[in-house]
Amino acid sequence: MARSTKNKQTLRSTPEVRQLNRERIRRAIQQRETFTKAEVSRWTSLSVSTCNTILNEMLADGETLHVSQEDSYVGRPASRYRYNPDHLHALVVNVTAEGGRPTISLAVANAVGEILRRGERQLDEITCSTIEAFIADQLSTDRLISGIALGIPGITLDGVIERCDVQSLVGIDIEERLREKFGLAIEVGNDMLFIATGVYHTVPHQGGDHATLLFPRDNCVGCGFVIDGKPLRGHSKSAGELFYIAEGFGVTQASQMDALDDPAAFRELAARMVLITAGTIDPEFVMLMGNGVNDADLVAIRERCEPILSTRHMPRLLADNNVADFYVSGLVRVILDQLQFQLVPR
Repeated sequence: MARSTKNKQTLRSTPEVRQLNRERIRRAIQQRETFTKAEVSRWTSLSVSTCNTILNEMLADGETLHVSQEDSYVGRPASRYRYNPDHLHALVVNVTAEGGRPTISLAVANAVGEILRRGERQLDEITCSTIEAFIADQLSTDRLISGIALGIPGITLDGVIERCDVQSLVGIDIEERLREKFGLAIEVGNDMLFIATGVYHTVPHQGGDHATLLFPRDNCVGCGFVIDGKPLRGHSKSAGELFYIAEGFGVTQASQMDALDDPAAFRELAARMVLITAGTIDPEFVMLMGNGVNDADLVAIRERCEPILSTRHMPRLLADNNVADFYVSGLVRVILDQLQFQLVPR
């Protein structure tokens, strides 16, 4: 009886093991220019038979390409292959309403995350229909797009937009709507989730947790956390809304926005946000963005925090105002992980 149960469990796990092996092989060959099946077996510690089966499937799917035959003094010449980064593309889109200007931005990346093109369009109004039309236009010119990531300036819960700077999107289950309309992998989330992900996978670090603080000119501070290499969404998908905490201690949303026009007040606000993140997740580093934050600001913020935290517990502070590139990088990373690495982290 016990043997029968064990066999059933093994059978049930076989598809997952197969997927796990495929992802291990994919990760290995994406990091090399060319490879043979024997080399992949050594790199992944999988059997030659397993690698041969999976690599043949990937060749048939167009994910790998045959390059050449290697000369050999013994036996049959070994075939050499390369990964095909253009066997699929990912479309990433983000919507903003900064300065009262509704804008849709896009980027298309290949399977290894290389950006192929970017674009932007300003509209009189952004609605779910305009987003769908925008996406449909991109799909009509690129048949390789297999997944879409959409970033919105607000909060989503199970795909439904609960709060958003673009009011026309509130209350819409945009994730399910896009999935049904286009039949592709879809990822919808808060802008800070994607920005923090982009920072984590771009900035050199020791593998510790991190927080990204953004101080937009026309809004309250936003924050994204990456814990154990994964973006923190929270129970109700609202992790990172630090302005609520500040407001709870008497710093109103209006005063938070006013602080952006006063260097001393801005540094005090930023220091309080750093203290909050340091006291909650104890991050390896904190990235500050927006409002022209610079190295002089970081020195002042550190000096404000260290008497409370002490040097030992003070996270490394960084400043970078290139928000758009980190945003795109995070969007690409999240959708490619869904498409290619559901079991094995990239």
